[in-house]
Amino acid sequence: MNPGYLACGGWIASAVAAVARLGIADRLENGPCSAAELAASTGTQEAILEKLMHLLTTVNLFALTPEGLYANTDDSRLLGDGHPQSMRHFCMLAGEVYQRGFDELMHTLNSGQPGLERAYGMSLLELMRQQPAIGAIYDKAMEDLSRPVGAALAESRDYSALRLIVDLGGGRGALLRGLLRKLPGGPSGMVFDRPAVCARAAAALSDEAPDLVDRLTFAGGDFFAAVPPAADLYLLKNVLHNWNNEHCVKLLANVCAVLHGRPAARLLIIEPVLDGEMPTLYKALDNLMQSVVSEAGSSGRSEAQFRALAEAAGLTITGSTRLKSGQLAIEAKEGRKPSWI
Repeated sequence: MNPGYLACGGWIASAVAAVARLGIADRLENGPCSAAELAASTGTQEAILEKLMHLLTTVNLFALTPEGLYANTDDSRLLGDGHPQSMRHFCMLAGEVYQRGFDELMHTLNSGQPGLERAYGMSLLELMRQQPAIGAIYDKAMEDLSRPVGAALAESRDYSALRLIVDLGGGRGALLRGLLRKLPGGPSGMVFDRPAVCARAAAALSDEAPDLVDRLTFAGGDFFAAVPPAADLYLLKNVLHNWNNEHCVKLLANVCAVLHGRPAARLLIIEPVLDGEMPTLYKALDNLMQSVVSEAGSSGRSEAQFRALAEAAGLTITGSTRLKSGQLAIEAKEGRKPSWI
């Protein structure tokens, strides 16, 4: 592709984030609209909004009717709140917050430190603490990414003997919602995440998932300090690639500690692993993003590298399964007795 066009890719990302924030896809669900109608309903400048929509029709995100009206496509519907595979909040996170981190890509290249920290003057975690609105977008963005994995996970193994599944770093509970709904009458679920995240999710549960009020709970804490005991299955989905090796081993060692003496209990590490071949566009973007946005030293990893981290924490790997959603689920159980027990 022409490098000149590629250099403008960030402009398209910002445009996608803008229409996601404005809720344009939802506004078009009742039928095509003119730029004037969209501008009036969003409180934006008609002439500028028309330029924005015209740009996004050239990349086939939206369609332009013969009457000069803008209409949804199958792709733009993914920006709607009501779509079962909605990516609205992830597009806002990537095209706004993460985009600022990529403005400092040269800083990451020269120093190895996250560009996002240079852009905001603080880590992503601290940014979410200080700006709850960004934290709320992040929570919902992670829900966008987790939603399809729950159903795939439900098909991957037998859960009939389980009583409690704990999702470590599970955000608003999208993964467990999808999993528990595929297992009616089955185990209960608990999300263990930052206290502010859990408070927001718990407050919204009765409205967003009334069918799971009796089966899904939220517990706030720090998984680098300790993780909840007594679960039959622990989940770590897309968590480890946000942290460097030292923090990964610490977290995994905390899981190892609660698995000790419980030979039937398991941990599933769920990640879009690098497989040694030329990565897909998604994996290549994700791998670079970790260096720009996440903790210094974090990265995508191969299956062998994830296995090595688990073994360094004292866990024993029992196998791995490729999920229909594309991630690899690496299963581990207790291994050697941790030195602190």
